[in-house]
Amino acid sequence: FPALGTAQSAFNGTWKFKLDNAQFAKKPEVYLLRNGTYACKTCVPPITVKADGRDHAVTGHPYFDSMAVKVVDDHTIEQT
Repeated sequence: FPALGTAQSAFNGTWKFKLDNAQFAKKPEVYLLRNGTYACKTCVPPITVKADGRDHAVTGHPYFDSMAVKVVDDHTIEQT
């Protein structure tokens, strides 16, 4: 019988960020949290989702198609 091993995720390990290849926004992003809604009006395209901790669909972004925003306390949110 072949030995069984645990497969490691491709995401395990140490990640290094190459700043010389990075592209950053020219202007700072502005985030708004009001009445249970999270909004980034300066994002391209703009994002508006409920801040209820659940995944919500977003469109037009090359790296993600959903977003979850959860209010942790008066000064903290979790964004995934």
